[in-house]
Amino acid sequence: LQTVFQPVVDLASGATVGYESLVRSPEGSAGSLLAAAYRSDRVAEFDWAARASACRAALAAGVERDQILFMNVEPLALDSECPPDLWPDIEKAFAKFRVVLEVTEQSLDRDPGTLLDGLDRKRRLVEGLAVDDVGSEPATLAMMPLIAPAVIKLDLTVTQAESTWELVKTLD
Repeated sequence: LQTVFQPVVDLASGATVGYESLVRSPEGSAGSLLAAAYRSDRVAEFDWAARASACRAALAAGVERDQILFMNVEPLALDSECPPDLWPDIEKAFAKFRVVLEVTEQSLDRDPGTLLDGLDRKRRLVEGLAVDDVGSEPATLAMMPLIAPAVIKLDLTVTQAESTWELVKTLD
């Protein structure tokens, strides 16, 4: 696994306030690896490996102390324990950066009970929780008050809607 970073920018000042870690396979997106992890019932294993990769990359890249580090997490992995061999890198990164765990909206309805239990367990250990791609699955909007994310990242279909009416239809 390889990790790349996308800057998170304060729109008012233009300052970089943090980075979103994006895990990639040698072929590009990690989507095919994640799909294989779901098929083989190894989601938690893949998720922890991806988080450890992101932590090692952030530490090696010299990301400044106290920067926000957005890290994707699969809801099914939230209720699992970190493998002991990965824990030192994860612990070091969590001590240095302000970590925000991020779930995608598409994953909210896979196992809502595990998701909510896992988020409650992790909430006290991180800077915040984020939900990505909001608006792509309108049925999951009802879960937002239960998740209470610190950050809501809107889906491209919402931010690039051609008109207010189209936006309303997307969220309807």
